[in-house]
Amino acid sequence: MVCALLCNLEANTNFFDEAHREARSSQQGKRSTHPAEMEISDDEDAISMGSEDQEDFIIEQDSIPADPPCSYRFVLIEGIPNQAEVQNHWAKKWNLTVTSNWDIIDIENKLFIEVKVTTLSDTAANTFRSKAVGMEANSVLVIVNPSTGKIKYYPRQLKAQREDKVTSFILARCQVMRELGISDHQIHEEEDIISSIFCNNEFMIEFETWMNSFLRHKELLAPPNMKKTSSSSSSSLLKPFCLEQLEKNLADPLNHASQPVLWKGKILPEGWVLNNYWDDATDINMINRYCRLMYESTRNGKTCLYKSEKEDSLFELFDDLCQEVETGKVMENFKFKQNLRDEDDANPLKKSLGVDRKGKVHSSKFSPDMVQKESKPIVKRYLHRWFTDVIDDLVKDSPTSMHPFPNLELGETVPDHPISKASRKAISTIFSMFKKTKAASMTSKYINLGSRLGGSYLNSSSVKNPHSFTSMMPIYATVHNESTARAVSGIMIRGPQHARSPTDKINLVAMETASDVFIQGKMWRFLPNCVVVKGEKNSFVIRKTAVN
Repeated sequence: MVCALLCNLEANTNFFDEAHREARSSQQGKRSTHPAEMEISDDEDAISMGSEDQEDFIIEQDSIPADPPCSYRFVLIEGIPNQAEVQNHWAKKWNLTVTSNWDIIDIENKLFIEVKVTTLSDTAANTFRSKAVGMEANSVLVIVNPSTGKIKYYPRQLKAQREDKVTSFILARCQVMRELGISDHQIHEEEDIISSIFCNNEFMIEFETWMNSFLRHKELLAPPNMKKTSSSSSSSLLKPFCLEQLEKNLADPLNHASQPVLWKGKILPEGWVLNNYWDDATDINMINRYCRLMYESTRNGKTCLYKSEKEDSLFELFDDLCQEVETGKVMENFKFKQNLRDEDDANPLKKSLGVDRKGKVHSSKFSPDMVQKESKPIVKRYLHRWFTDVIDDLVKDSPTSMHPFPNLELGETVPDHPISKASRKAISTIFSMFKKTKAASMTSKYINLGSRLGGSYLNSSSVKNPHSFTSMMPIYATVHNESTARAVSGIMIRGPQHARSPTDKINLVAMETASDVFIQGKMWRFLPNCVVVKGEKNSFVIRKTAVN
């Protein structure tokens, strides 16, 4: 395709001169061959000298040469059925000896052209030099970069009129291949990949020594260090097996799983949530503003798009929060709810956080016949396509110009060691790329949420009340540009807790704004214990989760 676009039916500027020259030589040949017709020919020639139209007529009708000149500058060789015939014709005409196949012939400049779409320009140039031996003055190499569409010529400059068409095609091709997950990497073009990667001679010597240490035993029937055993015990070392048994043991058991993996993160990934960029600097302002957003989005009506089994309390909790906003109540963050254990068991917040919902009380009494209850087997789940989509989306750049971690690539000290300087430059480059991604925003949210769960919101309990208060905290990332803002995607309610050991859990309820990708893809199918509410302006995901 690149060869065809380079040719592009470009006209041969020397065509008319060659046509006139070959027509006149043909006429002269006729005069010398037929003396009887010389008088007529001379008269016709005299007449044609005074009429330009008549001369054109003679060229077109009576003086067509046996080898007519080409009206186009380029002749496409690549892909035609009679490549050798066409190539040899022009080589013979220019007194050249051609020993290999070329892609294009430039009639105007008498050049044979080789076209390469590659990132290995040096390798292509070396191959071209060996191919063009004996015809260096009549050959050109065209190198097209498959990623940028940039065109280079070697060893002389050659200007084609439609290079822009080639560049446009290469860029469109690159975009399609990127969407299909195909990349034009130079490693794919290497003929000897091992030599190109393992190019250190000392390493290869050690590599060959290591390989030969066990490859030299490949013809042995048994390992040389195998201990001699009796015939009775040898059967336990080498047991016969059938191919069906081997295939069964090698099969991945997850391939037979019937259920996909679920998202069990404490917050939803960036592609599933909608961020609100606010300049509020305090938690209580962000909490009340987000609760106001929930109320305004659903005050004219709301629809429950999805509800997990036995999760009515989550929908009721969302409704109660909206009603409290309607009454003008200001939400508290540290002490959102006090004495929740004294509330009625039907309280949706109490049910959602699992307060007083402990089903068993373990006794300290010991019995000789006590046995541990058989646990249920873990449900095997297969890796669904949605998980790969989430990872691919997280590595994409954030849609805004505001990013977290403004000082991430700045080091604490100035390195003075050569390795430290090189490493510092590489790490700074990685950090500068990372902070622009959606993964960086999600990381900032986890940092802000974790500092509150394990620090500032971890208020101490008293002897009378061994549990801490129920708290509410925002889910947000701190982003910067010329100013600082908060990308708020939801709120988190932490239940009363008195966690002391690593096995103790802190129950949480997360309320987050759902994105269009989440709603259109029905991603709630991959969330446990959740409710999805659709309002007039926004949709919200309410989930149960916990941390140890």
